[in-house]
Amino acid sequence: MVKWSELKRASDTILAVWPHYQPLFERWFMQELVYKDELALTWRERYVPGDNDTILSDHYPDREAAVKAADALNSSLKQALSTRSMDDVVKRSLELKIDKALQAKRRLQDEEALMLAEALRRCAGDKRPHAATIKLSPEAERYRQDLAEQRKRCLRPTRDQLDGLKFQGRSSSILLAG
Repeated sequence: MVKWSELKRASDTILAVWPHYQPLFERWFMQELVYKDELALTWRERYVPGDNDTILSDHYPDREAAVKAADALNSSLKQALSTRSMDDVVKRSLELKIDKALQAKRRLQDEEALMLAEALRRCAGDKRPHAATIKLSPEAERYRQDLAEQRKRCLRPTRDQLDGLKFQGRSSSILLAG
């Protein structure tokens, strides 16, 4: 098991963070924008140190908490960058790249929310198949009931999906009604 002190991330400069939703875990995980010695900026999963030199994922139960944490951390990261001693042109270039990367993440999340809202609107009247009508191979027969339950859940938005639809002053009820 790798320990926090053994990670080779210590020399990397973290410039910004942004949350992304992982439906499998029903949690918002933080990603970090990293600068490594003249290489292109890259996004990666954010880890934080835990007790006894362990490694933990930086995750949140809902979008609101994740965005609030990201905004707070981004402001301190921006301030840390402004106090670094480096060439002004390089510093300004990094600031612009950070703004562009965060804007791209926001736009992508907004677009995904709109697509989800449209899909939910289009499928609102669809009938859910009964477990008996799902066609399965004999080997997969034991998964029939689980698949039927998952299909039902997929066609109904979760609370977190609806919370994620709130962007730029538009609420999920407006988006779903459209």
